[in-house]
Amino acid sequence: MLDRVHSRLVGLVTLFVLCAISPGGPASASESSPYRAFYPHIKTISTSDLYQDFNSKTLIDVRSQFEFNVVHMATSVNLPIADEDFADKLFNLKDMQNELDLVFVGNDPDCSRAFDAARTARLQGMKNVTVYDAGVFSWLHSYPEKTQLMGETPARMERVLPLVQHQIHLVSYGGFRRRAIKPGVLVIDIRDIYRRRNVPDGLEVKNIVLDALLQAVGNRIWAEDPLLIFDSDGSKTRWLQLFLQAGGYHNYHFLEGGLDALPEESLSPVSGRSKDTVSINQQHLKEALAGLGKVDNAADFFTYILSSVRFKNLAFISAEEASILLAISPEQILQVSEELAATGLIRFFEANGNLIYQIDPLIVWKEEMGGIRWHQSVGQFHHHITE
Repeated sequence: MLDRVHSRLVGLVTLFVLCAISPGGPASASESSPYRAFYPHIKTISTSDLYQDFNSKTLIDVRSQFEFNVVHMATSVNLPIADEDFADKLFNLKDMQNELDLVFVGNDPDCSRAFDAARTARLQGMKNVTVYDAGVFSWLHSYPEKTQLMGETPARMERVLPLVQHQIHLVSYGGFRRRAIKPGVLVIDIRDIYRRRNVPDGLEVKNIVLDALLQAVGNRIWAEDPLLIFDSDGSKTRWLQLFLQAGGYHNYHFLEGGLDALPEESLSPVSGRSKDTVSINQQHLKEALAGLGKVDNAADFFTYILSSVRFKNLAFISAEEASILLAISPEQILQVSEELAATGLIRFFEANGNLIYQIDPLIVWKEEMGGIRWHQSVGQFHHHITE
């Protein structure tokens, strides 16, 4: 009887921890990465399909050694993409490519490193290449028995129980602002570029995406500094706390509810800088708009996309916001997007209510046109390099 009660309590505690730490909430949360749109030739695999074929896959974890040591998928091999000799090590696997079915792994759907690694493998001529873009965090949530956590497999979820104390490190916006003005405090925005539209008004903020911040945490950069960290909705800070604790960090706080919980009057747009200027080739734009004359709403919507470019030739748009501003339905937005894609002016992808667009870099580019990155993007966009 006591054994049954104990088992039930352990099960309830484990369920509570899983729900508490899961960055995407329930296991049914979307696994779709916004980076899929920019790597159209790279295959992806779902969590359930990977589980079914787990024993036949060679898992390559491209995160840092620190991240890998904290948590990784069982049987995976750590090959950090940030290492200078990453491409050389990958090339050593080429002779075995017919025997290996490589699956590249990152943290979560917002982690682009697995796609970058897969592209490098494809450019080296490797064929059996796939990306698991749901990432390690989703895998731990779904299959702790095939995950190593803090050096142990199966992952013992009670080792993550300190994350239940996440609220100890949460502060309200008022407390966040009071701490932010103290000397030596670093305010860090860990949101990805496609979520970063506003920042807390009047605060000096460092934009460091989660992947880059985890690298710094592993190297104990800012280990002695007071840190104030925020994301969109507070979900990513739960996972971040796991790594902060493993890295020996103690003086840190998170904005409760993330930036989405703040009223509009507490926010200001991400400030523009000279290097953030959007360059538009007026001749190419004129020709593009002329070719859209027969497509209803296409010219107006294309102009709206151009006005939303915030990184290289990428625009990130909320379908709901665009529908309200342009007075057209979400269905019409998707239809017009497909028509624009058919003209070759854009590529687009839908992810979790967001529309991610890649525009012809001959038309628009964040910063000045003509640089190395611009030339590379022009070649990739127009010649559809097989990645």
